[in-house]
Amino acid sequence: MRKKNSILAWNPTGIQTLANYLSTDSKLIQNFNNPFAEATPFTSILNQQAHAKQAVYRCFGEDIKVLVNAIQSGGEYTVTFNSSGIAAEIYFYSLTTLE
Repeated sequence: MRKKNSILAWNPTGIQTLANYLSTDSKLIQNFNNPFAEATPFTSILNQQAHAKQAVYRCFGEDIKVLVNAIQSGGEYTVTFNSSGIAAEIYFYSLTTLE
């Protein structure tokens, strides 16, 4: 069993909670894109209201598209990146927040 927001360790008598923690960071969730689809969803979680910038860029840092650049309340957000008209290559995506 896994307790949410806890670090767990296995010992011979069972699972023991080592420490409880709450995430204080905003997160960009792992993406599993479909290489045959032009649209890819990106999900992020903000722990509190913040100015958020979510962008897709090339390996040398050139922005391909800024998906979000606004003040957002804390919560979970999903935006969709449409890659139609953009060359097929490896892209990176990022979430930057100013809290």
